[in-house]
This record gives sequence, structure tokens and C-alpha cells, in this order.
Amino acid sequence: MTSAIASQTFPLYSPGRHWPAGAFAVWLRLLVPGYTQWSWGQRHRGLVMGGTYVSALATSLLIWGHPSSWFFLVVAIAGQTTAWLDAYRQDPFSGFTPTSVLAATGGGVSLALHAPLFIMLTLTAWPGQPDDASRDGYLVNWLAYQNNIPAPGHWIWLRGSASRNHHLARVVAVGGQEVEWTGKRWMVDGANVEVESLRKLSGYPEGWKFRVPGNHIAIDPDIDIQPGKPSASLFLLENGQILGRVWARYAPFWERRLL
Repeated sequence: MTSAIASQTFPLYSPGRHWPAGAFAVWLRLLVPGYTQWSWGQRHRGLVMGGTYVSALATSLLIWGHPSSWFFLVVAIAGQTTAWLDAYRQDPFSGFTPTSVLAATGGGVSLALHAPLFIMLTLTAWPGQPDDASRDGYLVNWLAYQNNIPAPGHWIWLRGSASRNHHLARVVAVGGQEVEWTGKRWMVDGANVEVESLRKLSGYPEGWKFRVPGNHIAIDPDIDIQPGKPSASLFLLENGQILGRVWARYAPFWERRLL
């Protein structure tokens, strides 16, 4: 009678249903939703859980920068937690553990596993938008210049007060380089450089040459400082005004590209 009660209370252990052995298999069980179900022969269940997780995570990374990307990250975490909960509920010993505890444990583990991804995206792909009315959006790597300085051609993100509420700019020259205005084009160390704007103030010299001071950069702003008003083409800024490197454009979506 005891055996009958036990069999009704807890599911019988099936020889075909066992936890994957080995440290590598344990990590697969934690990291890959649906892997345990697949190893038990529950192929359809495993594919649904794994497919839901992968598609949600991939969608979140694809549209990263848009607020909805966080929704899909939450869906991915929920999918991994669900796979964890389903696997443990099918385990013959899960009857000793309340469902709420299993769900909390699975959710905590999933958050811990995704924490490095959150931190990496925050530090290396933070969504930034200029202060102007445009809908442009860029991904900023805050760690790019922790131990080095930008190079000519890099797109950079500046402090709001660095160039009259500019954020985005392109580096034209760095400290020690010689910059020359020939009256028609800009040159750096004798080589032609492309500058988006060739604005010219009244009284701007036809020929002009200077050397960028140390710990400074010459930048080409991406947008007009004051639209409709004349302004110089290049600006000199201290390196301390640089917040990070802009490496991609994420908005508008159809204009996404690497910079």
C-alpha cells in the first residue's frame, strides 16, 4: 500500500528520463532552454522552448536601441525560466519543491546568466540620441577610450556642453597633427580629408595652417551648431570632452549601419 501511495504522489522515474551527466552537460542544461527536454526524447517540447528563447534573444539584439528590445530580452529570460521549471517539474524529486521556489530559482539563475549580456550592452552599445529634433540614434561604446585616444576618422560621442549641445562628431585630427585650410579643402599632415561642411565665415583666410595642441582633437560636427547661421567647419576640443566611440547607427531602422 505504501508503494501504491508513493506511486500516486510522485511520478515514477523513467530510465529514459535522466539529467545529462557531466559538467558540460550541466552547463548546457542551464544555458540552453529545451536541451534537457530534448535529451529526454521530448523533441517537440524542446524545439518550442529552445526556439522561443533563441528567436526572442535574436530579435532583441537585432533591434537593440529601440525600447522594445528590452521586452524581447524579458521574453527570452521568461522562456529560459519556463524551460527550467518544466524540466524540474518532470524530475521525480521535484515534488518536494514548491513550484514558486522552482520558478524563483529558475528566474534568478536566468537573470544571473544574462547579467553579463546586460552589462556588456550597456557599456559597449548604449543607445544615444542627439539633442536636436532628429530621430537618429547611435550606439556608443563608453569603454573605447579608457586607455587610448581616438584616431582620425572615428565617430565620437561628446558631452552635451562640449560643442553647444553637440553629441556626435567625427575626428579629423588629433594632438600634434598639422591641419591646413587651402581655401578649397582641408588637409591633415599634407593629405586631403573629407569634411562634411565647408562653411566659411566672413573674413575666413584663404590659406590657414595650424597644429592641433596636445590633449586636443579637431572635430567635424555632424549637424549645424545653429541651423541657418554660419559657423566654422572644424572645432578644437579637449580629449576630456569625449565620452565614447560611436560605432553604429541604429535609428531609423532602415538606415542602420556600422560607422
